[in-house]
Amino acid sequence: MACNVLVVEDDKLQRELLVDVLEDNGFNVFSATSAERAEAIVKDEDMDVVVTDVRLPGKSGIEFLKSVKRIKNVEVIIITAFSNVDDAVKAIKLGAFHYLTKPYDVDVLVNLVKKML
Repeated sequence: MACNVLVVEDDKLQRELLVDVLEDNGFNVFSATSAERAEAIVKDEDMDVVVTDVRLPGKSGIEFLKSVKRIKNVEVIIITAFSNVDDAVKAIKLGAFHYLTKPYDVDVLVNLVKKML
């Protein structure tokens, strides 16, 4: 049975890359360009893993992490091009499984998703 992964990324190229790589590895992939849309997907669908960028329109990825953990117990990987220690610590304390900085190796991301399952 394939697992459901939600990719939350406002950058079209990054989002499409993540969706393609995860689908190529056998995951059912949903995507959203904002935290608000992603929250609706988490409420409506049975997600196993969420991969979200930190910088999103509207709510940040950190705020989204807080929201998604209240909605459902789902594993979350945070990705960002603007890494800082405070955000990383906050994300982990809020329940993120991992915090990746861009550029990252997509194989590392795929292995993290597999490990979480």
